[in-house]
Amino acid sequence: MDRVSDGSTINMRNEAPSAESVARRIEKLYPQKGCIEDSVQYVNYFSTIYEVEKNLEPDDEKIKKIFKRYFGYLNKNCKLRHYDEDVLAMEEHFVTGALKRKDITVAKAQNLRNDMRKGEILVDERDGKKYKTVKIGQQVWMAENLNHTLRGSHCYKESAANCRKYGQLYSWEYAIEVCPDGWHLPSVDDFRKLIETIGGKSAGKSLKSTTGWARQDGKDCNGTDDFGFSAQAAGGNFFFGGYGHMTKHTSFWSSTETKSEPAGPGLGDNVWAARMYIGSNDDCNEIVITSAITGYGINEFSVRCVKD
Repeated sequence: MDRVSDGSTINMRNEAPSAESVARRIEKLYPQKGCIEDSVQYVNYFSTIYEVEKNLEPDDEKIKKIFKRYFGYLNKNCKLRHYDEDVLAMEEHFVTGALKRKDITVAKAQNLRNDMRKGEILVDERDGKKYKTVKIGQQVWMAENLNHTLRGSHCYKESAANCRKYGQLYSWEYAIEVCPDGWHLPSVDDFRKLIETIGGKSAGKSLKSTTGWARQDGKDCNGTDDFGFSAQAAGGNFFFGGYGHMTKHTSFWSSTETKSEPAGPGLGDNVWAARMYIGSNDDCNEIVITSAITGYGINEFSVRCVKD
């Protein structure tokens, strides 16, 4: 339990150090002298700062009081923005009891808050496997890598434990067909919309899981997983070199072919893929959309499906 200055207590989720107070965490995230990203900070009050455990529902008056005080603190020291302005308006209503935007009704604010708190569970009828999902902006994404077995899919280094944790690796010819009914392999525009919604350059860090990513030059390369997407460093099976880069890299196939020609005969098509990786010359929190060859079915990457 953490205690704040007025004597109230809240439960913190496991990813937050239990001995660290809410006030101290907020001071670290939102410094007095300017905020991250040129005094503009993307905020989700239900995940970025802290989350309330089930036995202390956000409707509890004590919790509302805590939110209200820190909402004022953040407004005073930072220019607040959110990846979804409707959600920001909703959260302001929740913590202050006021609605400054006339187009957001109390009912709509309540519905938005409920949507943010929990995604639906996707049950793949082909094998009965269940997947968490998350709504980010207007898109609904799988919050876990697909783990549906096909003749042409593989576990990293043929380990069933890796499949359970990271999902299957697929060549592109299988990836374009593997999503369950009602879902599809994202196009490059789907990925670009996701990145733009979350904040562009900062999207890689916000999408990555909070554990499992290796350090680079002493730098912590784990993400913040602000939106529940939980991209893990699943590695891949590469045309040159075979299995590799677990803890340092993940790529998600897109359905979109590029207009460029492959580097040589027999290499197949060039297809866009969204990659998050650690490299000696790269920002370990960067997300890039780049081309990947499909030839011989050897390049195998992860799949995240998006709802139709």
